[in-house]
Amino acid sequence: ASDAGMALRIIRNGYRCVYESSAKFYEYITDNLDQQRLQKRRRSARLLEATIYNIDLISPKYGKFGMFVFPLRILMFFVVPVAFFASVALWSYVLAQLDLVYGVVVWIVFFLALISGKWHSNLVSSFIWHQIYLLSSMKRMFRGMHIWKAVEREKV
Repeated sequence: ASDAGMALRIIRNGYRCVYESSAKFYEYITDNLDQQRLQKRRRSARLLEATIYNIDLISPKYGKFGMFVFPLRILMFFVVPVAFFASVALWSYVLAQLDLVYGVVVWIVFFLALISGKWHSNLVSSFIWHQIYLLSSMKRMFRGMHIWKAVEREKV
């Protein structure tokens, strides 16, 4: 996530960032799920902090990035997680008003989609987990000084 802050500094200084699709990067990961979750929360918190710190990049001065790309980043990192969970809660409430079973079904479908990634990697489960990481990082990102321990990694 530290590369996000660097990319935003590059743009702030008037340079361009270019995506190189043929570049390959590999990283060792831990096989401990708690450590993986910790790493994902740290990274999402850093992405959120970098976005807030650079909020003034929303400006015509930065061209399409400042007027289109960066506002979409803010939507993706801050608005979507809150709106997603609010919509699940509201749909379950509205449908429960019709029949309690419908409201319960919304939560059952939500949790099945969430845990479905355990059996077969899929976009829906991944999306939900990343929204969870972003939402949990929002409450953690303003906690003052960060002291992070390295995650123990091994080739998996």
